Amino acid sequence: MHMLQLPDCKLSLLALQDLYLPTNPESRVMSLVPESGQPMQSAAKVPLLVKFKVEESLGLGRPPETRLQACIFKVGDDCRQDVLALQVDALVKRAACS
Repeated sequence: MHMLQLPDCKLSLLALQDLYLPTNPESRVMSLVPESGQPMQSAAKVPLLVKFKVEESLGLGRPPETRLQACIFKVGDDCRQDVLALQVDALVKRAACS
């Protein structure tokens, strides 16, 4: 897989203080990791995998945790099957943990 080369620029999300990823609304996006951008293989489209530095709230009285979160962006694609797969994955994880 080839790494996507982005122009040398500073990307700031400071103006977007309440930016969340749709797959994990408990995590607030702090910044984009530009060098993480990778095109992925697809039959018709070229999805893009990008990582974000996110801050996840762990509950009252606990400090937030900062980590990297990957997200795939698609254009012109029906994402219903992808959302269903994420929901099934979450249900299986919940069932395994209980």
